[in-house]
Amino acid sequence: MQHPRRSRIAAIVKLSLKMVGGIVILALAIVLGSFAVNFYDEPLSAGAKGLLALPADHYSSGDNIYFLMAGFDAPAGQLVVRE
Repeated sequence: MQHPRRSRIAAIVKLSLKMVGGIVILALAIVLGSFAVNFYDEPLSAGAKGLLALPADHYSSGDNIYFLMAGFDAPAGQLVVRE
C-alpha cells in the first residue's frame, strides 16, 4: 500500500507537468502560427520603395552640420573638416 502523502505528491507533480507541457505547446503554437501568418508578404508599392531610397545630399561636407559637429576640436581659424 502506498503512503497517502506520496500519492498526493505524485498527483501534484503530474498536474504540474501537464500544465507546463500545455504552456509549452501553447507557446509553440503561437510561434508557429505567427510564422505561418507572416510567411507570405506582398511586394512593396512604389511609394514604399520611394521611402527606402536615400535622399540626395545637397550639402558639401563643409556645410553639413553633422560633419561640423565631429570637428569641434579643430584649431581656431581652420575648417573643421578636411576636403
